[in-house]
Amino acid sequence: MNSYAKAGVDYTKIAGFKKIMRDLARKTAHFPQRRGVFVSGAITHAHGAIYEYRDKTPCLFVQTIEGLGKKNWIAERMYCFRADGKTYHRGIAIDIALAAVNDCIAHGAMPVILTDKIASPSSAWFTDLSRARDLAFGFEEICRMVGMAIPQGESAVIQDDYEYPIFSGCVTGIVTPLTNLITRDRIEAGDAIIGVASSGLHANGSSLILDVAATLKHDILTPIPRIGKSLGEEALTPTLSYVRLVEALLENRVPLHGIIPGTGGGLSKLAIHDVPYTYVVERSLSVPKIFLFMRSCGVPLRDCLTTFNWGIGYYLFVPKNNVEQTLVIGASAGYKLMQIGFVERGERQVIFEPAGEILMPPESVTEEKFRDSRATGKDPMFGYGSTTPPLPPSSTQKTFE
Repeated sequence: MNSYAKAGVDYTKIAGFKKIMRDLARKTAHFPQRRGVFVSGAITHAHGAIYEYRDKTPCLFVQTIEGLGKKNWIAERMYCFRADGKTYHRGIAIDIALAAVNDCIAHGAMPVILTDKIASPSSAWFTDLSRARDLAFGFEEICRMVGMAIPQGESAVIQDDYEYPIFSGCVTGIVTPLTNLITRDRIEAGDAIIGVASSGLHANGSSLILDVAATLKHDILTPIPRIGKSLGEEALTPTLSYVRLVEALLENRVPLHGIIPGTGGGLSKLAIHDVPYTYVVERSLSVPKIFLFMRSCGVPLRDCLTTFNWGIGYYLFVPKNNVEQTLVIGASAGYKLMQIGFVERGERQVIFEPAGEILMPPESVTEEKFRDSRATGKDPMFGYGSTTPPLPPSSTQKTFE
């Protein structure tokens, strides 16, 4: 063993993983050609992603980068606890890609190139080739679905105190024609807000899931009542892609005034832009049971609303005259969506009427206003804005029988 391996970075342990990823690059290279983007055939010997745009239509490129947070920590723990050896990393690959893809398409940019980074605290993590193949399979699946290649990536070993690898993905998208570009300055008072259903947790709130699980007797193996799955299994439902939805809306020239992914900040993210608008949410889509389970475990409603997507993975802002058109096109593309509210001039905030809650922008939490909402909440599902007892101490005994 050489000195570098003794220091923790052993390339012999990473070699098999890298080969699987190089094979993946070859398999996905042609996927973006449908958008006029061609990846160099020399990608497996390059130090960067080499690609060119061959169409004559003018275009813009949009690039987004996102980290996965701790969702893969849930996958790693489930992998350890499950006797059948199921890795769950096919879904993790989809999550890594879509965390960035769903942000990229919010600008009207269709994804063409994905690069990923895996920073592991140990070289040994890369030696599990079954997990590596599942990860590659997930990447190939999502790349084929949305039309992008994954020509490059980074497999790093960074010895540290964290338990599991840190994943991130960077996506390059193409905007063509130029009129497809979506920017935040189009949102205006009177716009309708359309909510598009999520598939579950997606990639935000995993740390809170793990924190709550640590207080439960069976940790992430705790069954969620009435769904036949454990907390860990349900949390690992892959993120939903909204590429087909945005592409269909653009092809039908729906005037999209803005798109906000339902990610960090939950419902409060509606007020992410620094403009004097109030976002009134009058109704909500069906709330996934994993979030209701979090409520039953003692997580306050406000924390749920500002951490999880609460059943809405994507928000569309359209003129009120285009609501019906948007709903029809979205449903035809296979999505569940409905008008949930509207934009009006006023203080920068979100009014969530089903629970009678006022939510301030994520960066304004120190100034957050609270309302006694017991009399104003509309839906018993939300407990009329009431709070629940605090979570038990994290030292609560747990077992994994």
